[in-house]
Amino acid sequence: MMRTRFPIWYPFQEIESIKFKTKKEEIESLLRGRLLVYNDGDFNYDQRPDESHKEYHDRMTEERKSYTLLKMGMTNEDKEKGYLSSWFIEKEGDLFEKRFSNSNWEIKEKILRHLFPNDDFGQNWYPLDQLSNILDEKLETILGIGNEDHMLRKISNQRGGRRIDVRKGLHKVICINFRYADYMVRSRKSTLYKGWIIDNVDRLTSTIKKRYEDVLFEDLENYKEKINSEAPGPIRRLTEYIGNVLTNMIPRNAEFDFSNFQFEGSYDENLLLFPPCIQDLMGQMKTAGYLKHHNRFQLGLFLKHTGMGVDDQMNYWFNFAVDNLDISYDQFEKNVGYTIRHLYGMEGGKTDYDMMSCGTIQSTANYHCRFQDLKIEKIKEIIQEYIFSLPADQQMEKANIFKNKLEPLIKLGKPSEACAKNLSLTIPKDYVWERISHPLQYLKLSIDNGETKTKNEENKNGVKND
Repeated sequence: MMRTRFPIWYPFQEIESIKFKTKKEEIESLLRGRLLVYNDGDFNYDQRPDESHKEYHDRMTEERKSYTLLKMGMTNEDKEKGYLSSWFIEKEGDLFEKRFSNSNWEIKEKILRHLFPNDDFGQNWYPLDQLSNILDEKLETILGIGNEDHMLRKISNQRGGRRIDVRKGLHKVICINFRYADYMVRSRKSTLYKGWIIDNVDRLTSTIKKRYEDVLFEDLENYKEKINSEAPGPIRRLTEYIGNVLTNMIPRNAEFDFSNFQFEGSYDENLLLFPPCIQDLMGQMKTAGYLKHHNRFQLGLFLKHTGMGVDDQMNYWFNFAVDNLDISYDQFEKNVGYTIRHLYGMEGGKTDYDMMSCGTIQSTANYHCRFQDLKIEKIKEIIQEYIFSLPADQQMEKANIFKNKLEPLIKLGKPSEACAKNLSLTIPKDYVWERISHPLQYLKLSIDNGETKTKNEENKNGVKND
C-alpha cells in the first residue's frame, strides 16, 4: 500500500535542501511571486495540464524558496513594533485554508495527524469511527449523524464530475479535542460530546486553520532563535537585507490610516460604520460600564486609530467605566492615565501600537470577534433588532441576506467572511467582498459604500452633509 505523503506545498516536512543563489534580483523576484500568490488568489498547486513534470517541479521549488526567504526576513523583526510576522502568519493561514479545503481525504488526514499530535493526554483528533471504537459507543446513532440531513446528502465533486455520497470519504466527520477549539464550544457552532468537538471536516476548517497558524508561529519563533544564535555572519546579513526588502514591499496598513480623522457627529451616531467587534465592545461599555483588560486594549486602539486623542479617550473611559464612580477626574487620571497614554506610545517602552488585525483578534482568546465568540442565538438577536429598526421596505431584503448568506458563514466557522457579508446589512447594496482582515478595513469600506459622510469627505467635496 502506497504511503500518503505531505503535499509539496505543506511547509512542515522533511525535504531535500533547496539551494539557490542569493542574487538580489532573484530574491526580490521570488518574494514578489509569493505576494502574487497571496494577493491574486492563485492557490493552485496541482500539476497543470499544459505543464511538464519538470516545469511543475521547478514551480513548486520556487514556491519553497519564496517561503524560506519570507521566514528569513522575519528573523530580525522588532517584537514590539514589528508587523511582518503577523502579516506572514495571516497570509499563510489563508493560503493553507484554501489548499487544505481542496485536498483529498488522505492528504487531509495526514495533515491532521501532524497538526494535532499525541501528547500526555493522548491523541487529539480521530475520525468518527475510531472515536466510536475507543468510547465503545455508536456515535452516529447517539448524535443523529446518520440522518438524511447530515450524512446522506449528495454533493457535487469537480474531480471527475461524479456525484459522491459523503459516506464514501470525501467529506469526513472528525473529532477534535475541545482544548484546541474552545471557542467552537462557547459559540455552539459544533457538537460537543465527552470533550470532543465533532463535525464535518469542512465545517472545522477554520479551527484547523487556527491550529496551523499556531504551529507556524511556534516554528517561526524557533527559526528566529536558531538564525540569531547559530547562523554565520553572511546569513544574518542576508536576513537583514530580506527584512528591509519586505518592509518596503509590504508597508503598514497605510490604506487604513485614519490620522486626523473626524466623524460628523459622535461615535454613538456613527456606530453602524464600525466593525461588529467594536460595536459589541462599545455597547458593553455603555450598558455594563466594564470591559476585560484585552477588550479595553482592543477598543482603546480602535479609538486611537480613528482620530480620538489622548484627552478625549481619557474622558471616554472616565464617563463610561463603572469603577470610576465617586472619584474625581484627577484621581481617575492618576489611576489609569498611564495605561491610556501607553496606547499612544507616550509611556513605558514608547511603542506606538498599531490596531491589531482580525487574524490576531481571532487567534487570541481574550480579544473579541462577534462571529467567532458569540452564540448564534445572540448574533441573531443583535441583527434582528437592527433589521426591525429599518424602514419596512428594507426589512425583507436584509433578513434574506442574513438568512441565506451571513448565517451559513457563521455556522461554517468563517468569522472573517461573515464579517464581510455583514457589510451588506448596513450599506445600501448587497456588498461583494470575500473577507475582512482588519477592523479598520471594515470601517473604510463602510465609509466608502455607506451613505454617512465624514468631515473629511465634506472638506474634500465641498459639500455639507445635512
